[in-house]
Amino acid sequence: MGNDDVYLCIQDQGRVHIQAASVSGRTRPEPAPEGTLRDQVGGVADGVIQCRFRRDVRLPQTDQRFDLDQSYFLFLADGRAENGSTMRHHRQPLISSVRALVVGPPVDLSGSRSPLIIKLHGVMMLAAWMWVVSTGVLFARHFRHVWPDVLLRGVKVWFQVHRGLMLLALSLISVAFTLPFLYRGGWSKHAGYHPYLGCAVLGLCIMQPIIALFRPAPLSPRRRLFNLFHRSLGTWLQMQAGVCLYLGFRQQALLLRGPQATGALVGWGLWILLADLGLHFHSISPARANRVVQHMATWFSSAGNTGNTGDNDDLPLVTLEDPSPPPAYVFEKTLMLVLQLGNILFFGVLVNAVAKV
Repeated sequence: MGNDDVYLCIQDQGRVHIQAASVSGRTRPEPAPEGTLRDQVGGVADGVIQCRFRRDVRLPQTDQRFDLDQSYFLFLADGRAENGSTMRHHRQPLISSVRALVVGPPVDLSGSRSPLIIKLHGVMMLAAWMWVVSTGVLFARHFRHVWPDVLLRGVKVWFQVHRGLMLLALSLISVAFTLPFLYRGGWSKHAGYHPYLGCAVLGLCIMQPIIALFRPAPLSPRRRLFNLFHRSLGTWLQMQAGVCLYLGFRQQALLLRGPQATGALVGWGLWILLADLGLHFHSISPARANRVVQHMATWFSSAGNTGNTGDNDDLPLVTLEDPSPPPAYVFEKTLMLVLQLGNILFFGVLVNAVAKV
């Protein structure tokens, strides 16, 4: 809000009075001169404040009033009043989606309590964390051996998918991060912990690819320590992002009311956790356990070799005569497909909630 023609309908100590005012920038309303409004009638019916008044269509320009024979966006804000003085409204004003002619015939107007730029911020953040990051993380954790001999531009598929999705997520998060600052024109003092936590999340997101540039060689003794730190930081980032998304739902500029949005966010978090656990427990079946033992035996026998293949965390396995065909990894591929379908469902619920604000 700012540079607006305002009409205040105030209930205070059982009485209702009406006042014309103007707003210049993000300041408190300045009362208009006496006589601007006439034929004022105010009251309360069934808990609803009702106000009626008349005003000349045109007023002297020195009064800083708007001519009512023009089309304007209409704002409807509500908040508290104390001793006749209005406080800051507790949620974003309801804003008409189109301009309306004030003195024209009555029309039904649609509106929103959230500007488009803030809705884009929320949708981009949801897409980054619900789809891109979750898929990239699960590919790195559980799909290293699914396509062991398939290379994409000379690099194993799982690594290319993981790296590509993480860079895409960082791009989405970075662009979405700037949108609230463009909307507000600076830092918001009324956004609570959400912007602080968002800055921390973005900083750690930028650190992750930088840390990955210094990844030790596959057979280096420090490689396991790097993997532990990289995965732990990624898990912590996902948890922080979940909290940040929840706090974002409580922001005045994008206030998602009711349990629907919160339930969808919690459901998505549990969905990702169940998929991760399902893939983890499936990977420790007896056949896979034998591969892990071989993997560890090879690593210990080659601990002195520090050659770096750059993109491959897969160590050569001990060659044993095994007449059985290579696994098809049907479970992993099916679960990934089911996971994406679930992500579509939860993402759709949240985007629908954002669109209705």
